Amino acid sequence: MLEIHDLHAGYGRTEVLHGVTMTIKSGTIVTMLGRNGAGKSTTLKAITGLLKATSGSVTFDGKDITHAKPHKVARLGISHVREGHQIFPALTVMENLSMGAFLRSGDENVQADLDRVISMFPVLRRKSNARGASLSGGEQQMLALAQGLMMSPRLLICDEPSLGLAPMVVQEIMDALLSLREGGITVLLVEQRVNHALAISDHVYVLDDGAVRHEGPAAEVRESDVLLDSYLGSVQ
Repeated sequence: MLEIHDLHAGYGRTEVLHGVTMTIKSGTIVTMLGRNGAGKSTTLKAITGLLKATSGSVTFDGKDITHAKPHKVARLGISHVREGHQIFPALTVMENLSMGAFLRSGDENVQADLDRVISMFPVLRRKSNARGASLSGGEQQMLALAQGLMMSPRLLICDEPSLGLAPMVVQEIMDALLSLREGGITVLLVEQRVNHALAISDHVYVLDDGAVRHEGPAAEVRESDVLLDSYLGSVQ
């Protein structure tokens, strides 16, 4: 589905990614792990056009999207839920969800998708008229995910969805990601809560200093204390 080959990118004169290569197969949950500053979020931005790649390539279903604009990447079926509960705080929950479907004008399936995401996160139905700013951190993250799903993506990219959330809410988010895979949506996840990520992932890429240092099945990574200690430090 998604192929990243020898990807280089950075900010100004500082190169952050030094040849990242990854393959995300359809119908899987793939997680990128690594310490802060390893290049995970930069990789996601380069995939979705928020950051210009200096060399290398990104292809989605065989189509080169290396230098595509973010809205064109989204139209192809890639939704990027960025770190930090990126919602519209002044808008209501329902207005936020409508904004998630802004590229789907005339699509008769929008209402069905709205019903589906509301069923996935029932709290959003109860607070449908509440403004985004009034929601708790966990509720805002659920809204951000639901907003991303309203784009009807085939690939959902999630950057640190559990950041700052209580353990019970974290598990709810992870369960939601699992249900998405079961529904046919591919997930590319960046997550600091290593144990939670490994529990739901099919495949893992471990990044360090802007490059992939290891990749393999999640079960293999979970069993490798040496690997976890070397590249991830303390495991949550």
